[in-house]
Amino acid sequence: MKPFGLRLLVLLSAVTLAACQTGEPTDAPIAKQSNEASWQLPTAPQTWRAVSRTATGVTGDITVTRNQIVFQNGASIQIKAVDQDLETGTTLYQVTSKTNPELLNGNLLCGQDPVNYVTFTQLGPKRAFDLSMTVYYYPEALRLKDLPLRDKNDLTRTLCAIYNYIS
Repeated sequence: MKPFGLRLLVLLSAVTLAACQTGEPTDAPIAKQSNEASWQLPTAPQTWRAVSRTATGVTGDITVTRNQIVFQNGASIQIKAVDQDLETGTTLYQVTSKTNPELLNGNLLCGQDPVNYVTFTQLGPKRAFDLSMTVYYYPEALRLKDLPLRDKNDLTRTLCAIYNYIS
């Protein structure tokens, strides 16, 4: 994606989140970590092509909406934005559906553990991919400030996988 296209996508995403918020109380509101407008969720579905070995073998291409990720085989998970960082282009989503769907080749998104959180990071130009999705098993409240997870031996809170995509 060209730099202008990425900036336009970020701007459109920012406008969308403001329009989609319902004003209902949440555990913690999405944090604004920049002087720019708040990060916004996509209003229209965005399809991303799998490019990393893990993405091509597990998720395949994905389609992301403001509240769902649909995988290439048609399986899906429900998500809700909970935190964001405009400087890194990262948004943290809590997985609200308590499923661990079977994906391509019988693979699961997070091994045998349920998926609790997903981050999406949109990357700038001169990268091999445009979007990185990181999947976590983390049964407690998680925020971007808690990442990266520091104790790699903690089996109750783990980074499951990283998947990379292009637009």
